Amino acid sequence: MSTLTWHAVGAYAIAAALYLAHLVGLRRGAENVGRALLAIGVALHFADIGVRCYHGTNPISSTPEAMSLAAFIIA
Repeated sequence: MSTLTWHAVGAYAIAAALYLAHLVGLRRGAENVGRALLAIGVALHFADIGVRCYHGTNPISSTPEAMSLAAFIIA
């Protein structure tokens, strides 16, 4: 996995934790930070898919690539 992939996964994980903190009521305003981190995660994921395409890897060439593309479309 590339560095961009790990950064995107990290941004998604932190955003999910912040959204959960907001839902449980532990922190007010966490949804704004979570939304920003979700946007950063989507941008990093988009860049990662672009880098892979530039290097000749089709986004639907294998199961992991297809799952990554599906996750990006859902996000």
